[in-house]
Amino acid sequence: CDFYKHNSTLKHQNNCLAEVSLCGGGGYSWGEKYKVYEKLIETPESRKAFIKKIVAFLKLHNLDGLDNDMEGKALELKNYNIFSQELADAVHAEGLEYSAALGVGGQWGVGLLSDETMLKHDFIMTMSYGGVGSWNWKEKPDRGTYHKMLADVNHLINRGLPKEKAIGGVPFYYTEFPQTEQTDYNKFNGTNCDIYSNPFYDKQNPWQNDSVYSAEGNPVYINSIPTFYKKIDVAIQNNSGFMIWEVAQDCFTGPSIMDSLGSYMDSKNVMLNVDALSRLVKVTNGKKGLKVNCKDINPTKIIISKNGKEIYSSEEKNFKVDSSKWEKGAYAITLTLGHNKIISNDFKLQ
Repeated sequence: CDFYKHNSTLKHQNNCLAEVSLCGGGGYSWGEKYKVYEKLIETPESRKAFIKKIVAFLKLHNLDGLDNDMEGKALELKNYNIFSQELADAVHAEGLEYSAALGVGGQWGVGLLSDETMLKHDFIMTMSYGGVGSWNWKEKPDRGTYHKMLADVNHLINRGLPKEKAIGGVPFYYTEFPQTEQTDYNKFNGTNCDIYSNPFYDKQNPWQNDSVYSAEGNPVYINSIPTFYKKIDVAIQNNSGFMIWEVAQDCFTGPSIMDSLGSYMDSKNVMLNVDALSRLVKVTNGKKGLKVNCKDINPTKIIISKNGKEIYSSEEKNFKVDSSKWEKGAYAITLTLGHNKIISNDFKLQ
């Protein structure tokens, strides 16, 4: 079974984008394994060969884009910026998206990206959240606040990234700070659902509060629903978006953050732009008329317009229409996918 292609097809059938994250964090960014990239991006020839393989992988599995997840020490490699720029150009040449998720502030993160590299991205997602470890258990900072995300997004905008491309990251996990130093902090970083489903926290109402306390008296930081809503408002105001780390940490029984966020966006009449799926829409014009074919995706309505005026509409995903009497020139095709997603694209009749 081709997992990647199966995944992309399934996502397209549900009118979603299918992208893949490259290189990852962990030991390949923060440990010594990052050195594997040194040879791969050392020379123009090695970068070209590496990028060729990456693009071939994207095309083979019908993916819509690539998230370059090189972090930490990998960003400090001397050829990182030129590699990222060349990779972006190659991905864009295939009509695909190029993005990154990075921290803001500190030794590693967006500060290691040149302005030219930054502007090559279709969007950059801020890793506006933290964790607990030997480096910070004494200070006990809350790195997942609304103000932290807002500051991170504004940092990118102030550097020149268009506001619609500055995507704020939000955590679906909590961070607990123990009173004493630990040899293993993993148990102090858990999913929001761990808190919601624990009766101990019921009286503290973590659904509505950003700070609660464990049975041991440890401070626990978690995003409340009102805080999630405020972060969504930033995305609505900037006409951008938000990144979740990670959806799998939501509750699949009991209260669902995703359901609440979806209902909130619906109440604000938010429409999601998924223009990257436009590559799956083929418009051709021949002697037998105009032909529209949608691969995998399932639009509920398709509208063809010229200069803002509707010329033709259909509820079929694949159709032909007699365009012999249509005016020559530029047209727009808009596809509605479900109740909150749209694709817009242009084409010409010669």
